[in-house]
Amino acid sequence: MPKETISAGELRFLDGDTPAQVKDSDFLTEEASITTPFDQKPIRVPWARLLPTKTRGWVRVGNKRAGSRAKPIAGETAIDGDRKNPILGNRHILHDHNNPQERHMVIENYRIDYEADWLRHGPMARETERLAARVANGENFILMCWCEPRPCHCHIIKAKIAELITRRTQPEGIHA
Repeated sequence: MPKETISAGELRFLDGDTPAQVKDSDFLTEEASITTPFDQKPIRVPWARLLPTKTRGWVRVGNKRAGSRAKPIAGETAIDGDRKNPILGNRHILHDHNNPQERHMVIENYRIDYEADWLRHGPMARETERLAARVANGENFILMCWCEPRPCHCHIIKAKIAELITRRTQPEGIHA
């Protein structure tokens, strides 16, 4: 694994999930010891999953339900990911929220629609690219839906944004 020097300080996960703070190390080899604002216990992560904060912002998935801990934090813009969003919302309705098979089917139907939209560069693709460009320019987003922490169609959007960002920012020879 190639070694890379990254200054100690604030970094972002490559998948865009959360901001992170590097602790006690400015020379990262295979792992870094970090903390996040959501979990103050240091954790070890592969350095290839991190990027300097000056490079870009982040995107994560949140929950609209009252009492949920997955809410926007300072510096994040909340984006509706539910059916209030006519472009990225899931048009497939989950009738039984406690049925994991139905949830899987609804998310897979969304994935089929989303992938078909990408093939024709439709509105979902254009909106995802627009959000990815804003993240690449340092903006921070939380996609708000009702599902989190359960599986959610917003994770498909988040993954695509992370993929687009990774393509733009991945140094030669480094694969996350």
